[in-house]
Amino acid sequence: MVNLNEYTSHIISTALIAAASDANDNESDNDAKDSNSRTELDSHANMVVVGNNCLIVEWSGRTAIVNPFTPEYEALPEVPIVDAAVMYECPISGKEYILLVRYALDVPAMEQNLIPPFVMREAGIVVNDTPKMHMKNPTIEDHSLYFEETSFRIPMALWGTFSYFPTRAPTHDELAAFDYVNLLQPTGHSHSHPHSPSLT
Repeated sequence: MVNLNEYTSHIISTALIAAASDANDNESDNDAKDSNSRTELDSHANMVVVGNNCLIVEWSGRTAIVNPFTPEYEALPEVPIVDAAVMYECPISGKEYILLVRYALDVPAMEQNLIPPFVMREAGIVVNDTPKMHMKNPTIEDHSLYFEETSFRIPMALWGTFSYFPTRAPTHDELAAFDYVNLLQPTGHSHSHPHSPSLT
């Protein structure tokens, strides 16, 4: 199993505890979830975390240990580690892209996805995460992700103080129709990577 850093474990345990508290609430608003579906940059997380607005493409068979950080909850479910895909639609061209993450923590209790900028930079993605409001002369390159190999750029927005870009879960048919996917992590990124959490 994978040991998470304190921050990542706290984020996940908070979501799981909140979901358990709401388990008796039968009301559901899928449209609200979809409208808020996003992938946030989170420099404190030590692994990618995917929520309920993604498509799981492969299960690794591994899990992560989650510390609830409260005596009221002695044990929380182990979190599966998966490969997952999200769909991004360019707000200018309307063109859709598949983005793939590997070895991500699957937490359906969360609506958003979290990805460390460090991981994307290791994949060769140019991560300009300073908001344009903090730039003297902002350009299209600022506050964006840039895939140099394909000249593909994702402009980012702010959710509070978090940089993010809108994403949603693709269907299996949509995923199958794409000949190319954009990796948000290095091809060889795995739990044996020197910057990955330690195994137990």
